[in-house]
Parts: sequence; C-alpha cells; structure tokens
Amino acid sequence: MKKTLLAALVAAVGLSACSSLDGKSPSEMVKISTERSLTKDYSYNFDGEVRAFLSDKDKGVAPKVEAEVAATENKSSESLAAEAASAAETAAVEAEKAIEASKTAVEHEEEQSESEYVEHDYEMEKTDWGKEITDGLQKYPGVERYLHESRLKFNGAVDLRAKKIEIVPELQIKARNEFSSVKMPILLDGNDMSVSVDTPSSIPMVLNFLIKDPAMRTRMVNQSFRFNWADVENKEIPLKSTLKAVVKSAYTAYNSLPADQFRLDEIDEFGKRVGARYHIRIILTDKNLDTYYQAFFNGFNEELTRLEIAGRDEGSTREGYDKVRSAFEDMKGSASFAAAQTNEWLGAPMVESLYLDRKGRMVGRRSYVQMNGTEKAFNIDMSLAMSRFGNPVFTYQPKASESVSLKELIEAFKAQNSESDEASEQASEDYDYAAEAAAATAEPARKVVKKKAVKKKAAKKRSRSQHRR
Repeated sequence: MKKTLLAALVAAVGLSACSSLDGKSPSEMVKISTERSLTKDYSYNFDGEVRAFLSDKDKGVAPKVEAEVAATENKSSESLAAEAASAAETAAVEAEKAIEASKTAVEHEEEQSESEYVEHDYEMEKTDWGKEITDGLQKYPGVERYLHESRLKFNGAVDLRAKKIEIVPELQIKARNEFSSVKMPILLDGNDMSVSVDTPSSIPMVLNFLIKDPAMRTRMVNQSFRFNWADVENKEIPLKSTLKAVVKSAYTAYNSLPADQFRLDEIDEFGKRVGARYHIRIILTDKNLDTYYQAFFNGFNEELTRLEIAGRDEGSTREGYDKVRSAFEDMKGSASFAAAQTNEWLGAPMVESLYLDRKGRMVGRRSYVQMNGTEKAFNIDMSLAMSRFGNPVFTYQPKASESVSLKELIEAFKAQNSESDEASEQASEDYDYAAEAAAATAEPARKVVKKKAVKKKAAKKRSRSQHRR
C-alpha cells in the first residue's frame, strides 16, 4: 500500500514538472500555447474591453517601445553594414563581369536613382497621424474626456467542439449626467452555418417605417434576425472550410516570428487579474507584421487545400475553393503594405502581450499602442480575459423558429418596393388619363371659341361694307 502511494506521488510530481513551462524559452512557450489553443483549450468564456485615453508619455501603455525599436534597428543596421562590406569584396572579384554588363548597369542605376527620388518624395509627404491626433485631443479637452469615459466592451463564449461562438459587443458611456449602453448579442452556429443577431430596439424602430407588412413589423420588435447559409442559392464557396483554415493559420502564424522577438516580462496588473504565471510580449514592427502575414496566408492556403482533399464542403465546388484561394492571394500582397502604413500613420508599432498559466494555457491577451504627441501620449488598449475552460456558458440562445430570417426581411423589402412601384405607376396612369380627359374637354371649347371668333369677324366685315355704301 505504501509503495503504491509513493509511486502515485512520484508520478504526480513528474507529470506536474513535465506540464510546467519553467525552463522554456518565450518562443517555445508560445508554440506550446498555440498548440493547446487548437487541440485542448478551445472552449471558454471571454470578457474584454477597448479603451482610449491621454496620459503623460512616461505613464502610457508602452512608454519604452520606441527606445526598444530604435535599439533593434541600430543592431540591424550594424549587421547590414557588415553584410554590405562582405558583399563589396565579392563585388570586386566580379568586377570584370560587371563591365561586360555595363549597359544594363547604367540602366539599373537610372532606375535606382528614379526610385530613390520617388522614395524621397514619399518621405516628404509622410504624416505622423498619431502625433496629430494626440495634439488635437489635447486642444479639445471635452472630446478627450468623452472618449476617456467611453468603453467598447465585449463578452461571450467559444465552444469549437459544439461549433458555436457567442459575441456580445457593448458600447458603454459613463459621463457627467449621462449614461448609455448599447448591446447587440451575436451567435455564430457552425452546425447549420447560421448567424443570429439580437439588435438594439432602435433598429426595428427604423425598419418599421420601411416595411408595410404589420405582421413583419411586430416580429421584428420581438425576434432576432438570422442569416442562414442554407438560404443562399449558390453554395459553391466553401464557407466552413474557409473559417477553419482562418482560425488555424491565425494561431500557427505566431510560430513563424523569430525567437528573439518574444520577450518574457514581469506580470502586470492585468496578468495578476487573470491569474497568469507568464507574460510574453511581442512588438509588432513592420518586419514582424510582414513575417506574420506571409505565414498566415501561406498557412491558410495549405490548410484549405488539406481540407479540400479530405472532403469538400456540402454543395461547394472546386471552382469555389479556387475563388477563395484567389481572394486570399490578392489580400496577401496588400496586407503587409497596409500594416506598414498603419505603423507609419500611428507613429508607433502595436504591442501584443500574451498571458499564460503554468501549463501554457492562454488566459488573457492584450493589444495596445502608445502614440506620442508633443506633450502627451494617446493610448489605445484592447484586453481579453478567458475563463471557464471546458465549460463555457452561452447567454444568447435564439431559436430558428422565433427569428426573422434575412431572406424574409429581403422579401418584405421587395414587397414594399413593389407596392411603391405599382402605386407610382398607377399615379402616373391616373395623371395621363386626367390629362387626356382635360385635353378632350378643352378641344370642343376651343372649337366653339374659334367659331364665335370667325362669326364676329364676318359680322364686322359686313358692318364695314354697309358703312361704305
């Protein structure tokens, strides 16, 4: 008995040690966490918010990021200089070959000069919108205060095993003598590929003026709106496979970033609140964003192809899969450029913080940016806390039989427009008929007037003739 108990204790200690992330590098921790998110930790509740506010530069959400990025860029410049020196030695050896291609070299030099001119011209047109926004908010304290007292909150549940995701966004404002809250629960159900939305009362209020059917007006007040993929006539697009590929590639793309870009930081207040043991930070520089997006799109294409080989979605076609690949390929070329432009406009890169527990489960994450102005800093902070892993609670559970489908709503709009068109046509016909009737009535009157005028003229003529006699 004692031996059995001792063996059990040893096994428990061994499993505990194996499951701990202690001794792992930050990049290894992230790989373990992303793998868990796809295979184990895919059912949970979440709660988050987005806030924006002004602060002193040294009290913002990322006061040291600019210095860190500058240090990284200086290190990269030194490496590039060393590579350039090595390349110069190689170029000297190949000088004779370069002479033979002198004409091409001259043309290339001209193109390079033109490119540098265009780049210089572009540099002159750059605007640090982050600085402009920060300085602008400082000039208008009323706007800054109202923004500071506003929050975009969101909560919900994820259960990938049950193929359901619930999101409840809420715009909340708590200001002086003012309080408002607008919610809109949303449920994505992968079982029947539907999206249900419980809109604020203002939406059906407006729609009541646009739809004539009394029954539909009443239903919109008391029921949710629902989009059903089954109502779509052309189902060649593999929607289910596309969503699966997006989720997987979004997680695995983190593994493509260089290991030295993941930094283990101290647990901050948010980390303490979510019960994290590890806080890993990533600065999303232009280079890191480019690496992430390229890995995302490549991973998406590979996963979509794998899912297609395993079995196409019901009703989808090969052409549909090709259309999705083509669309994502088009986005791939512009994603990195857009990300780089965003960093330039903001004047600072975004920072991603991942919060893990002892086993590597992601219990929270934050995305934030600090834009420095002349005197102050403007901060945007997006946080997300996860809980109830394996046992999420869904608060919004609409029934298909008690929902207004998008198809029904469109048909109601069409019926309203059709009646309006018929009424317009009838009014036009009535106008034409009235005009014709008026013209027909006026014609005899014109003839009578004309006849009287002729008689009067003849009488005058006879009168003049008698007068001469």
